[in-house]
Amino acid sequence: MKHKKQVVSIAFSPDGRFLATGSRDNTVVIWELPDGKKIAGVYHDDYIFSTSFSPDGRFLAIGSGEETAVVWRLSDEWGIIEFSRPDSVESVAFSPDGRYLAIGGWDKTAIVWELPGGRKLAEFQHPDIVNSVTFSPDGRCLATGSLAIAVVWDLSNGKKVKFPQPGGWVESVAFSPDGRCLACGGESCHVTEWKGHKIIAAGLCEDVIRDASWFRRFLTWISNERGIFSLFAEIRERYVKSMALSRRGFLAIGDIDGNIEIIREGKGI
Repeated sequence: MKHKKQVVSIAFSPDGRFLATGSRDNTVVIWELPDGKKIAGVYHDDYIFSTSFSPDGRFLAIGSGEETAVVWRLSDEWGIIEFSRPDSVESVAFSPDGRYLAIGGWDKTAIVWELPGGRKLAEFQHPDIVNSVTFSPDGRCLATGSLAIAVVWDLSNGKKVKFPQPGGWVESVAFSPDGRCLACGGESCHVTEWKGHKIIAAGLCEDVIRDASWFRRFLTWISNERGIFSLFAEIRERYVKSMALSRRGFLAIGDIDGNIEIIREGKGI
């Protein structure tokens, strides 16, 4: 499995049968697993920044430099709804029940839209570009990452809890499966029991964290495009741009040369 340019976004379908990859070659490709057969592709006029499957696996959301986020119906590869923004869309995420789509981007906002009608549910302002958005497992909160800060927003009332990250960008935010902890990746990696403001782990890596994800109670992240790490061991030093973990414990990685590889998490590459 390979793109012509670096792979910047990877997402497993909920059942683990398919993998969506977005690249700086302006394409999103759907691969069938485990044989890696290409079954669909979407071309855009600018870089792809983010991909996200709906919880039922029927739809794929794509954020790009075209200043849009598009939700595609995979059965016929048809774009069912498009959200236009003033600038590039850096991150997209479905809510756990599939009723909402969160969009974050260069316009310094995170917006939650209702699907399929496209009604705006909430809009949250940030000091700078919103690099990452993700819903809590129960769907009640949205976490966002921006310049030197991660924020957890209560979607019922708009109240927020801030987690300052001194020294630079928050590139990635990820809730633990039980929703108790929030991992914030940027200039360093911090894991916080966010409701109690208790830091579980801090400074897990000395490099910039580009992406982070949970598998059960284990956290995995990629650092400064050069390596993949877990809380317990480094898996491989590699010039990596993106990653995703499936519910079955498989790790997909995309590198700067456009290569895509799938391994069993924790077993080495």
